[in-house]
Parts: sequence; C-alpha cells; structure tokens
Amino acid sequence: MTMNAETPRAESGAFQKVRGGPAPTVARQPGQWPDTRPPADWPEYGSDEWYDLDTRDPRKRLAVFEAAERWRQQKLRQQWLDSLDDADWYAEVFRDARRIAAQTIAATNRIRSFQEAKNERAKPHPPHQLRATPGWPAIRIPGGNGDHLIYKHKGEAA
Repeated sequence: MTMNAETPRAESGAFQKVRGGPAPTVARQPGQWPDTRPPADWPEYGSDEWYDLDTRDPRKRLAVFEAAERWRQQKLRQQWLDSLDDADWYAEVFRDARRIAAQTIAATNRIRSFQEAKNERAKPHPPHQLRATPGWPAIRIPGGNGDHLIYKHKGEAA
C-alpha cells in the first residue's frame, strides 16, 4: 500500500497519543523521577568498553548523556567566547598560557647558564683532604712515594 492523500498519517513527535493504553507521563515534574539510582561509574562515550555494552544498559545511556552535557557546555563556552571583544578574548584564551610562561621564565632565570657553570669549575679550589674511612681499603697518597692512608681505630697508636 502506498502513501497517498487518503492514507491517514501517524502523529509524530515525543507527545504522540498511545492507542490502547494510558497516556505517557511527563518525567520533568518533581517526584516523577525513577527510584533507581544510576550506576557509580560508566565508560567514556565512544570507547571500546562503551561499544561492548548492551544498548539497554543504563551505563551506555549515562555515557551518552554525559557526552551530550559536555558538548552543550562546550557550545555555551564557545558562544560566550565569540561574544567577547578581541582584547577580552585574548585575555581569556591565553590567561593560563601567560601564567605558565611567566613561571617557566622565572624558573629558567634561577638556573645557572652553561657558561656560569663552566667558569665556576675553572676557578681554582683548595685540594681535597684525603681521609681514610672504616671499611675501605688504604688510600695511596699522590706524590707520596708509595705512602698510604690507613684507617686506624681511635684506640690504636699512630
């Protein structure tokens, strides 16, 4: 049977009449919400875990609702940014970038440059005082004609 002017058309939309049953209730009124609690967590919309869920699983629906709400918030923010003049737009968009750049520059200024470190190493320093320590072998004294430093306990004679 083809559609023509004599064929009655069905009502479309969210509020169509249900034939042979009670009228649907509107769930936007206080107290009309279902008594079941939503699951504690759900997979991210579009993830492999989300695709593996059954279409009747409430976690799949919650992921869709969450993605839709994030999209709505993103669109509102974009509309708000579009309503700003150029100076306010740049101030808002690059606010965090300016703060991070200032922190990076401040940290960089505290670090010694390569040339400063090289100059510090080139300065003469006093010679290191050799000291024998317990548990380590004897230390040969440079230029000491074979002399060694040997750790001696405090009770031993030198």
